[in-house]
Amino acid sequence: MKHTLLPLWLLLVSCQDAESLNIPSENLNLSIHKNGRQTAECLIQLGSGEYNQLKSWFSSNERTWDKAPATYLPQKILRSENFKAALYPDYIVINDVWRQPFDMELYQAFDCT
Repeated sequence: MKHTLLPLWLLLVSCQDAESLNIPSENLNLSIHKNGRQTAECLIQLGSGEYNQLKSWFSSNERTWDKAPATYLPQKILRSENFKAALYPDYIVINDVWRQPFDMELYQAFDCT
């Protein structure tokens, strides 16, 4: 059953309008990765400083998304039930499809220490 739903999910995500990309109004799980392995995990609370910075960044960059998925493993991943943001030092990829340059200071603010 899982395998039959995957193509449908990929189709829905790939058809997603870039203008509808928003940070969800809920807590986000942050996982930190090194060499393809998860090294830390923590919660980014709705309304926290990091969450508010990310929300502000999304608001300022809502119309500049390109359809260009990442081709290698991210170092940081933010996710919730229907949202995934793969963070790289110089760009972000949302839901494995939408990409744009990302702010280095904001990237560094997401840490589980």
